[in-house]
Amino acid sequence: MRVVVVIGLAIVLMAVLNAFDVSWVVFAIVASALGGAFAIGLVRFNLKRMHIKRAAEAASDEALDAVWREIESLSDEPPTAAILVRTNGTPHSDASAISIPSDLRGFPWAGWTLHCASEEQLELRKGAAPDGCSGLAGLQLRSLLIPRFKTKSGKFRNAYAPSKYLQRSRLLRGQLAGICERYPEELLGHLLSLTDTFEFDALRQVRISGSPGWAQTAAFRSCPTCGRKAQFVVQIPGELLPSRRRSRPDACYVYSCRHHPTEVELVVQYT
Repeated sequence: MRVVVVIGLAIVLMAVLNAFDVSWVVFAIVASALGGAFAIGLVRFNLKRMHIKRAAEAASDEALDAVWREIESLSDEPPTAAILVRTNGTPHSDASAISIPSDLRGFPWAGWTLHCASEEQLELRKGAAPDGCSGLAGLQLRSLLIPRFKTKSGKFRNAYAPSKYLQRSRLLRGQLAGICERYPEELLGHLLSLTDTFEFDALRQVRISGSPGWAQTAAFRSCPTCGRKAQFVVQIPGELLPSRRRSRPDACYVYSCRHHPTEVELVVQYT
């Protein structure tokens, strides 16, 4: 994004210089200044990113669990969706699997496991994973039940954005500051998105039930057995799934049918 902005500014500047017949030497000086400013901004961005990443990696399991418990306590409404979030533990096996929480209200696959041998081999099985944990791309993950907040219309909606949590809990901000004093808000964005950046990104979440974070326009599937509309089950960032594709998709969306719950239909999207 920053590269695009700099290129756009350079194009505008060239047009202005041509209109006023200003020397190309002046243009070179101004362009160098813009490039230098961009380089400095990029270095600062990466230093901030690495600072947040190291703080997260150094956090104890107790500190991270306290953050997740506080978020889950922000609403008394029964949860209907979950995401997978970071731990600093080591996976018990190399297998990729997503354990679906058993306490998702009305969700047909609650307590099931999605086994992810590859993007082309996804299998829904009844029952928890052998170790009860989720693991993808060498990461050990735990489920976080998404709190539901009342909207102005009186309806309850799942809240995924970190700002929603911080608005409702001073304790949460203090817990995050205990892990990363300089950037507590950005740390939460990093922890909620399975990516190395600190910018919250819905596409970088593993979402279970609830609403997907679409890379493109919403896409739906039908059950191949009965033809009924299939239900969204899991969203997985493409980079976390083994794939034979030359370019990894940004997100994969798993659908299934409550009448034929082992049937899997996949939507793949790129940005």
